[in-house]
Amino acid sequence: MSDYTYSDPAGGTLTIEGDFKERLVLWQSQFTVTSQLSGRLPDSFSTRSFSVTHAQNHDEWLEDAKATLVGEYSLSGGSLQIWRPADQRNQGLARWVGEFHAAMAYLPFQQWKNHDFILGYFGDLQFKDSPSGLTAAPARSSLTVSVLDVTALIEGMGLLEIRPPSVGLGSVPAWAGHRVSAGEIWKVSDAENPDVTDHLLISSGTAVATVMPHDGVSFDSCLSFLSEIARLDYKGAAK
Repeated sequence: MSDYTYSDPAGGTLTIEGDFKERLVLWQSQFTVTSQLSGRLPDSFSTRSFSVTHAQNHDEWLEDAKATLVGEYSLSGGSLQIWRPADQRNQGLARWVGEFHAAMAYLPFQQWKNHDFILGYFGDLQFKDSPSGLTAAPARSSLTVSVLDVTALIEGMGLLEIRPPSVGLGSVPAWAGHRVSAGEIWKVSDAENPDVTDHLLISSGTAVATVMPHDGVSFDSCLSFLSEIARLDYKGAAK
């Protein structure tokens, strides 16, 4: 029996248990931080976007971009780094790096020049890193941290993307799916070619997940993987 637990940026806990032989690796997450909407500015001005990855996940990208470290600050027991690309027409990168994970954001429009902006982008979050994941607690009650998805690589098979019900329920079909231990499974067709399966979707009582196979991997193999999940449980942070 395989057993995986991941702590998401909002303090929720994702648990996957099953009798599958494939290993889950490369856990990642996308999350947003939203401040109270004023009604005077577009909503996008009140939302910041981040990705959580393993600590060294973007090292190769930085090397390919020939990026230079132009700022480094201590924050929440880790290091907030600001990277400038060699070609200054391209985007840079800001990332908070802990022992196990990093929280990062790309910096378009030469925003890597404005350290005050970047310090403000990250500065009102309290990061807590652990082997099971990274949490980003807001320092002010007017901020809301929302998780968009959690993604893992199914080794040798494809990508598994898990979303909390608040995000994923809208993609669940209204008709009954194929019943398995963890919930129901559906084949989702390509929007432009209804005869072609685009991905598989599974819904449990607390999570919605999709599987996209690698080239050369059949959807039957992905179906077997999903059928062997005994528990797919996504609990939000305790209030």
